[in-house]
Amino acid sequence: MARVLIVDDEQRIRTSLGEFIKQEGHTVSLAADASEALSLLREELFDVVVTDIILPRKSGVALLGNIHDTQPDVQIIMITDEPEIETAMEAVRKGAFDYLTKPISRDDITRTVSAAAEKKALLDKNRHLEEENQEHCKHLEELVAEQMRQLRDSEGRLGLFFEKAPDAYYLSSLKGTFIDGNEAAEKLCGYAREELIGKSFLNVKLLSPRQIAKASMLLARNALGKETGPNELILTRKDGKQVPIEIRTNPVKIQGKTLVLALARDITERKRVEESLARSQELVKQAGQMAKVGGWEVDAKTLEVTWTEETYRIHELPLDQHPPLDKAVDFFDPEDRTKLRHAIQRALNHGEPYDLELRLTTAKGKRLWTHSICTPKVVDGKTVKLVGIFQDITERKQAEEQLKEYLERLEEMVEERTKELREAQEQLVRREKLAVLGQLAGGVGHDLRNALGAIKNAAYFLNMVLEKPDPEVKETLEILGKEVGTSEAIISSLLDFAQAKPPTKRKISVSEVLQEALSRITVPENVEVVQELDETLPEILADPDQLAQVFGNVILNGIQAMTEGGQLTIKSEALAPGRMSVSITDTGVGIPEEQLEKLFEPLYTTKAKGIGLGLAIVKTLVEGHGGTIEVEGEPGKGSTFTVKLPTSMEEES
Repeated sequence: MARVLIVDDEQRIRTSLGEFIKQEGHTVSLAADASEALSLLREELFDVVVTDIILPRKSGVALLGNIHDTQPDVQIIMITDEPEIETAMEAVRKGAFDYLTKPISRDDITRTVSAAAEKKALLDKNRHLEEENQEHCKHLEELVAEQMRQLRDSEGRLGLFFEKAPDAYYLSSLKGTFIDGNEAAEKLCGYAREELIGKSFLNVKLLSPRQIAKASMLLARNALGKETGPNELILTRKDGKQVPIEIRTNPVKIQGKTLVLALARDITERKRVEESLARSQELVKQAGQMAKVGGWEVDAKTLEVTWTEETYRIHELPLDQHPPLDKAVDFFDPEDRTKLRHAIQRALNHGEPYDLELRLTTAKGKRLWTHSICTPKVVDGKTVKLVGIFQDITERKQAEEQLKEYLERLEEMVEERTKELREAQEQLVRREKLAVLGQLAGGVGHDLRNALGAIKNAAYFLNMVLEKPDPEVKETLEILGKEVGTSEAIISSLLDFAQAKPPTKRKISVSEVLQEALSRITVPENVEVVQELDETLPEILADPDQLAQVFGNVILNGIQAMTEGGQLTIKSEALAPGRMSVSITDTGVGIPEEQLEKLFEPLYTTKAKGIGLGLAIVKTLVEGHGGTIEVEGEPGKGSTFTVKLPTSMEEES
């Protein structure tokens, strides 16, 4: 961007022009008169000076000479209210770059300042082109001179050349008076040459006031013996239609007099194509920004990297930075960086395309997901360059992750709901079983007990009357009595389960209930009972008989599981505030995993003579106390039943 000095005694004008130029990215300084401007020029370097011709105490033209004494290469743009050829010629003679007429539009000042800045920046680079252009102009001058000499010798031949040329040619004086023009010139402006010859463009409405100022600048350069162009002007035809033209002018000597030979071309179609291309480029740019898609290229020989503007935006890098290939790859995560380097190497060496999704950290530390696609360009079997697109897919990745999380949550919800339905179904089946048991127990329990009582009395009577029965008879009577007792126990279990009574609670010691339950059971000699009871546990409100039944049933099951003997561990401990637990662990045969969930179901048993009500009754009694019972087991490693009870239960009234 250029450093621009604006000199004008009207604050409004210098401020507004300064704002226009600042918005184009240039640095602007302001001065109200020549003295202030020269002071700034002694302190700072400027690329372009925009100065009014009329200034307090010293004119802009005089200031122009002082500026070139201070900074010879600075480009100076003169501005004025009233354009005059003499003033323009003087300004050009002293090195002015351009000449603008007030009021000055934003487009005129920004375009002219940009052109002046570009001229200064590219002065050295354009020297060769200028030499070529001078040679061309010299050749053209020689050609024109030759044609003019031929004109003197043969007006017919020169007239044919001039008249039938496809481009518009005209001759004018250094003051803009038309001398001649060809058919193409007539067609371009819509006037017959007779309507223009002898008239100045200042008096013919071919150019607007602003265009006249620019044309005056061209004539001023021609008067100094300099060619101009190509320059663009807006020509107003006779029919009022405005036509953009490109014009080149050259001073030529004809019969000892300096004239201006101009070549003009209608560039309407070129302008239309340029505007269409600009619109297309803008649409592509906007589409890339919306889709967050950029482009890139890598030269296979030099490894030089080229990015589009959107690729720079994704990396959050300024457009004036050009990272080499290795630095461009360093933007990616280490694990993706290795993968990308291998893919680029295969593309360069073997022409293999790639399509990768890669994680990237921008220049400002922002984490992104990107999509990079590479298509190698191969000529004669050799990769000459890599061409690809580069897209920010962070939003898509985030959406995919959210969808994945939602699906996982949905699966969990489905599993949870399925489990709830399964438990509800199992509960329904359990209730149906309970209903059957209730009906069975209520309907036949009394009758069965009566029948069993009669059998038991008969056996007792036979034992009384038979003084010395045969051994077989005696054994049969003993079996009969034993089986009657078993049958009565089964009936009692059925009635207890079907007609469960609410607990009669009072303050009790869990340790004492456990001791009472143990005292009712005959423990085999090959079973060791280990007690790890927490004697500091508080008393709880519970039914001691029901808890004794619970603990006794679980202890008995543990002993029966240790057919070869083993160790039975009874442990009590405090849990979270308001809870305690009693665990009973055996070292018996253990319980298969598939049986664990069924152990507490009514009528489910793993014993040959059981009916599957013991643990179901235990569960009912524990839940009646506001507690829970859990079981853990593994085949060959024993099992553990854990009863958890509340310790802070209010006493019933």
